[in-house]
Formats: sequence, structure tokens, C-alpha cells
Amino acid sequence: MSDFCRGFGPWCSFIILSLASNLSFSQENELLTEGDLLESLPTVKSATRLEQKLSDVPSAMTIIDQKMIKASGAVNVVDLFRLVPGFQTYHVNANKFGVVSHGQGNSHPGRLEVMIDGRSVYLSLLSTVDWSALGITLNDIDYIEVVRGSNVPTQGSNAFLGAINIITREPLKDQGSYISVTRGALKTEDYYLRHNDKVGSLDYRISANFHKNNGTGIGFENGDATTSPLSIEDGGEISQFNFRGTYTPTLSDSFDIQLGVSSGQFGVGRSNHPEEFATRDVDSHFQSLVWTRNLSGENELKVQAYHNYLKYDQTIPFFVPESSLFPNSPSFTLDVGVEDGVSERYDIDIELTHRFNEHTRSVWGAGIRYESLKSQALLNSNETVDEWLFRGSGNLEHQLNKYWTINAGAMLENNDISGSRFSPRLGVNYHINVEHSLRGSISRAYRTPSLLEANEALAVVIPDRPEFFSLAGVTFDQISQPAADLGPEKVSTLELGYLWQDLDGHWTFDTKFYIEEVDNAIDEFSVPFFDLKPNSNIASENRNVAEWQTKGLELQLKLQPWQHTWLYLAYAYADAKGHHNEDSENSISLDNRVPTHTLALQASHDFGNALQGSFTFYRESSVSWKGGAELDSYNRLDARLEKGFSFGETEGSIEFIMQNLLSTYKEFDVNNNFDTRAFIRLNLNFL
Repeated sequence: MSDFCRGFGPWCSFIILSLASNLSFSQENELLTEGDLLESLPTVKSATRLEQKLSDVPSAMTIIDQKMIKASGAVNVVDLFRLVPGFQTYHVNANKFGVVSHGQGNSHPGRLEVMIDGRSVYLSLLSTVDWSALGITLNDIDYIEVVRGSNVPTQGSNAFLGAINIITREPLKDQGSYISVTRGALKTEDYYLRHNDKVGSLDYRISANFHKNNGTGIGFENGDATTSPLSIEDGGEISQFNFRGTYTPTLSDSFDIQLGVSSGQFGVGRSNHPEEFATRDVDSHFQSLVWTRNLSGENELKVQAYHNYLKYDQTIPFFVPESSLFPNSPSFTLDVGVEDGVSERYDIDIELTHRFNEHTRSVWGAGIRYESLKSQALLNSNETVDEWLFRGSGNLEHQLNKYWTINAGAMLENNDISGSRFSPRLGVNYHINVEHSLRGSISRAYRTPSLLEANEALAVVIPDRPEFFSLAGVTFDQISQPAADLGPEKVSTLELGYLWQDLDGHWTFDTKFYIEEVDNAIDEFSVPFFDLKPNSNIASENRNVAEWQTKGLELQLKLQPWQHTWLYLAYAYADAKGHHNEDSENSISLDNRVPTHTLALQASHDFGNALQGSFTFYRESSVSWKGGAELDSYNRLDARLEKGFSFGETEGSIEFIMQNLLSTYKEFDVNNNFDTRAFIRLNLNFL
């Protein structure tokens, strides 16, 4: 691949010269004054941990607010990210999901940091996020901040290609009790109950949810419709409980307490092989405590500590006929369920926000994390593997004058797998006037291999039974072996952006040009390995054998042309070039792992008399997901109609939701058909 600095040279020069420049494009009638800055402009924190206006952040961002959430007609959290430029969302099967930034997805994508109120929900067990067992639902969400680009200097190595922070509703925002019931396609049943109250200085919210569906239905072996139809057992159910309390004992101190439990089961497997699906039980819980102290003015100290626990339990019987090992060897059955094991994470983070003067402020952080993983199925051992991670970060915002804002940030991480890595970012924002601004940033960041990537050792082992003599406990089939020398992935990025925010709130337009170069990406590599399985002498090993470069354009527009009507547009173009194992004779192109075009168009209108309607149109061009299928482009149209009502002190609404009013299309794999689906939802709020 071309050298990063050589390819980015003109843009690097532009940013460096901008720091020394004192250019002024102002006209007399467009001078920035304090009176021009309206408090209604939205602010975000996920990009740098400093509360900033969108015109000051060093990275492109998307805010998914309550209006967009309601108008989408989504029935699960992951569908919301179809609204984000450059992001792709897909159903691996009915209850297993993937979310990626700029493609390169598989059944367990892991290059995005996903947080709930700042608590990471990344799972070391499968190096991904379990979207079906988050412990929260759509009804718990206030809004979502999405950083559309590498954000390692702020959130650490999991934010390799982006970051999602789901902000839940503060207990103070609601009162009384709330009930929501959803029924519909796939025999979906969803029941949600929330209660908000106050005890002394403690405001709290308790919520509970039960979700059930029957899954996809039927499919065919390898998607071949000429074969006999087979049942795809990917349905299931989950129960979730969540508590959030805000305790404010003094004017300077506040405590945010969160607890959650999830328990259920879903069928998982490879969609192109329906007979391989098997039930996977899931039990998880988390605890989080955030203490915030206001030191003075904008100076603040925050300490966050949390614990995540997840257990998967899956059994898949695999029959080995007699004489498979040696003449007259007995037949036997093995358990080859791979989504099985326990992972835990303990994390504590200290953050200090400080304003030096009118023009300069900073946020500094330090943290420590302990993570463990135990899985006989994935590691071929009953031993627990673990790692310690230490991190220190800082972000500095400096306003040179009323036109120029500089953001400089970095993260230093040290862990047991890949040692120490330093990830810096430099951003410059130029305010043409109060409504228009330009943005440029460069960064280089690293992603450490996950516990699973470094230690994965899938194997089928002969049972410890007397009739197998000395072969008992010997490997029958080595599927993968632990990585010998696995290093961190590296990403180098350049971003140039333009933001136009109408002060009257009628529109917001944001566009981004970017180059994103990923080197030393981790992927499976075939290696020779001798085992007892006939005609099998190959195993896989995780190695740093993939690289790609993506150049693209992203834009989003939110427009309110009339008082009761608003529109939202998100579009992304991506041109990717890359290879897996480029230097070998078996090089695999990665060019088709990113859809060239993605589009989301949302419109909502308030008809009056408590009647509101919306539609959302999606388009995604062809793509080939790793472990999935080569898919054609698709169009999808969702529609929603809501009628509100009230009686006494009770307010409510009924929603009619239609998903995919157009032709059936496939997601991720050949049997994963997304047809037209209808849902009805009843909401009641008892004040």
C-alpha cells in the first residue's frame, strides 16, 4: 500500500499551515460575537470528553435524537445505526446482529467501541457486542452520540474505527409509570415496564423487559431453493431488568448508579447451514458507579467504576461414526458448541476536566482494566486467560481566536498482549462565521488484539474413555491454534469536513471527506497442522495479514422546511482497496467488503390531532461479508403511524409499524431473508 504520509502529504501540510496562519474570511456583517452564539445549538462529549459544540469537535459526529428514534419505527436498537452515514447494520440471523463502520464486517465485528452511558459493553468472549443482551431497550434511550471515525485517543483501542455512546434517560426526565407492548411479525412479543420515582435525594428509574420471537422460519442448505426446505431455529427470548439512580447529597457531588441483568436464550448458527443451529443460553449482569464532583466553575472530577459479566452456554452434538479413528473404533458424540464460556471485565477510570483560561481547557484521564475469559470450547482448555490494561489520555482544546479552534489529544495504552502503544490526534476547526465551519484532523491509532484473538484454539478432542486407549484426550480435529506473534492493528486517518448549522434550527448540514488506511489487520491464516481427522492437515491462526485503504465521502442533512415537517438524509460513498495475505500466492481481495453506496432518508410529519406519521428509506449497494454471502444491493422502505390519546392523568399512543414495504432482500447470508413485517405497539404513561 502507499505510504500514509506520502498519500496524505498535501493535507498534512494544510493542517500544519493552518496552525500558523491567522487568515480571516470575515465580513463586517458576519463577525462572531457572544450574542450570535445560541444556547440551543447541540453539544456533544463523546469525541473528546469535553462538552463541545459540533462546530468545535475534531471528528464527524451523528446525534440520533428522540425524534429520529421514534420516526424510525425500529423494534431493536441496532436498526437505529442504519441512519448513520458510513455505518452498516445487518442481521447475522434473527437475533444476532452486526454493526460496522466502513464495512469489513463479519459475524462478530469488533472494531467499534460501544458504550452505554460511558460503560463499554464490548465482550471479550467473542470479541464483539451482544446487541440482544444489552440490559436496556429502545424505551430506555434518550439519545445516541456516534463518532464517525477512529476515536482511540478518547475511548481507547476498541474505538478503532468509531465509537457509539448510548445515553439513557435520566430518572429526572420522567415520572410515574410507563408500559409499552409490541406484537407482530416473527410472532414477536415485547413487553416493557418502567417506573420513575424519588426518595429523598435519590431519583431512580426501574425498568423490566421481556422479548420473544420465533425467528426467521425456513431456509435451504447453502441457499439452494431446489433442495428440501429446512427449519432455521434462530428464535428465542430474553428477560432484562435495569436500574438507574441519581443521588445528589450535596450541590457539588452526584452519584450515578446503574445495575442490569439479562437472561434468555436464542438459536444461533450459520444461516447457510440451517441444521447447524442450536440454542445458546445467555446470562449477563453489570454494575456501574459514577461519582462526579464539581470543583469550581468548569473544573470537574469524575470517577467511573464498572463490572461486566457474561456467560454463554451452548451444546451442539457432533456424531463421529465407528472406525473413524482406527479399525473397529466405537462411534461417539462430541459437543462442538463454540459460543460457550464466561467473560468478565472490571474497569475504573478517573477523569479531570480543567479550564486554564477563557481560551484553553483540557480533560485528562487514567484508567485500569482487568479482563478474563474462560471457555473450553474456544480455548481448548479449562484454564482462565486474562489481561491487565493501563491507559492514560488527554485532550486539549485551545481557541486561538474567534475563528480557530485546535484540538490535540492522545491515548497511551499498555496491556499484557501487545505492550505499549501511543495514539495521537490533531484537529483544527475554522469558523467562517457563526453558522459555517471547516474541520480538518489527522490521527494514528492502534487496536490491541482481543483475548480471544490472541488465545483462540478451537479443537475437537477425543473423549476420555477407556475404549479409546492412548487416543483419549488427543485432538481429533484442530480447527484453529493460538496466535504465535500477534501484533496490534494500525489505522491512519485524514478527515476534512464542513458544517452548516442554521441558528434558527431549520437545518444542519455536515459533510466529510476522509482517507482511512488500516495496516496489520488481524485475520485468519491457514497453517499446516497434523491431526487425526481424515483428509485434514490445515488449521487457522490469527495473524496480522490484512490491510486496506478506504477513501470516501459522507454527508448528512437535517431539514425542517415547515413547522410540523422535518427531513433527514444520510449518504456515504466508499472506495476500498485491500488484500488479505497480500504477499502470498493465495491473496484475497477485500475490495468488495465495503458497500460503495449507503443511503438513509427519513421524513416525519405531524398532522395535528395527536396524529404523527413517518417513513424511512434505506439503500445499500452490493457487499460481501466475511463468513456471510456476496449480496446484491437492496432497497427498503419502513413506515410508521402513531395516534396519541389521553384520559384523566393517563397519556398513551398506538403505533402501526411496517418494515420493508418493498421486495424481500437478504442480509449477511443467503437464508437471511428480510421480508415485509408489520408490528403494532401500545404505549401508556401513567403520570
